[in-house]
Amino acid sequence: MGKLLIKHGTIVSMSSERGVIKDGYLLVEDGLISELGDVCDLPLLASSDALIDADGSVVIPGIIDAHAHPAEYMIREVADELLDGEARVRRWILPLYENMTPDVEAMATRMFLEEAASCGTTVVADPMMMNVGSVLEEVAKVNVRVVAGALSWSLRDRIYTEPKDALAALRRIEDESSRRREMVIPLASAVDVVNSSYELLETLAVEANKKGLIFTSHFGFSRNELDLVRKAGFDVERVLIARVVGMPVEDAVKAAGEGAGFVACPYTCMSNGGGLGRRGMLPELSQLGARVALGSGGLSSPGSTDMLRVAGLAALAFKDSRFSTSVVDAWWALSAVTAQAADALGLDKAGRFDEGSWGDAVILDPRLRGSGSVVGDPLIYAVYRGGCHHVKHVIIGGRTILEYGKFVKQR
Repeated sequence: MGKLLIKHGTIVSMSSERGVIKDGYLLVEDGLISELGDVCDLPLLASSDALIDADGSVVIPGIIDAHAHPAEYMIREVADELLDGEARVRRWILPLYENMTPDVEAMATRMFLEEAASCGTTVVADPMMMNVGSVLEEVAKVNVRVVAGALSWSLRDRIYTEPKDALAALRRIEDESSRRREMVIPLASAVDVVNSSYELLETLAVEANKKGLIFTSHFGFSRNELDLVRKAGFDVERVLIARVVGMPVEDAVKAAGEGAGFVACPYTCMSNGGGLGRRGMLPELSQLGARVALGSGGLSSPGSTDMLRVAGLAALAFKDSRFSTSVVDAWWALSAVTAQAADALGLDKAGRFDEGSWGDAVILDPRLRGSGSVVGDPLIYAVYRGGCHHVKHVIIGGRTILEYGKFVKQR
């Protein structure tokens, strides 16, 4: 795969030390980060197969969308925004999945991934693939990393997944993962715990424990959902709880204490009037040491594939609703779509610039839209002012996949 050298950038490492290198370099060899540091320490004769002069731009780790529903791209901006969440599910989401064909889902997923990549997203977690084979064929054409789970549900009068079919779909994803290592990562998933049969959960738990997979599901529909997960045999430390808004506080605190991760989708929650800022609990869960992440969520609601915009929205929602400027900061918000998101998904090579991590990076430059270069805090810039319109380069595994808004043909 060769070497890629990025130099003269403001490198935001997202490491535990919160390091920022003002005039730094990043060297990627064979898809992994091999060096980073100050440009003045770069050997004069340092060689590479490809060179990007960041020219003062901000360089951040590849962005992670920790919970997405790409199939819903097809009804984006179609559903009535005045419908509440339950009505939206009945009128739009369930009919969509009931009538989803392989070609439509594959097309929607590809469109979603291309738009997400143009905004700097390098990893997308899709826990609800219906037509796994068709979707994964399209995924391979976009060169974005996908954490993939199969749609599993037990709504007997609408959508019912036999445990054996859920297992077969998950193993199809595992087979693809073995062929496209580190580009497709398998994920055990159920749409929600309450509407999943015990047999389904138990079947997924056996496979997840055997293969060391993260399990994710929507929570917040009843009390003691974690007890159902634990009874089925899942390791709580490898559970990622989606839809934390609505989950009883004591249940969330208990889950955090047992090592569970959490992901919230600000656009979906806020468009449903869910009270993200007041009831989201993510800042408190972070203080308890829990892994927290953000996702784009369902696009049946007014949403965005721009995860920097999502991160900024979440931070402002928490600040405003808590009447506090210090409840979260820009580092927390950016971490929720990079380092913390990687931890929540069990991706130990993503979300940070560390030696041995994936060579995934996003280069942001406000000068693309006529603004001046960043002179202040690059994290504040990235979270509150960066986004799709400032993305200059997107790099995955040391390969530039997007440059100045255009996808680069891969050899």
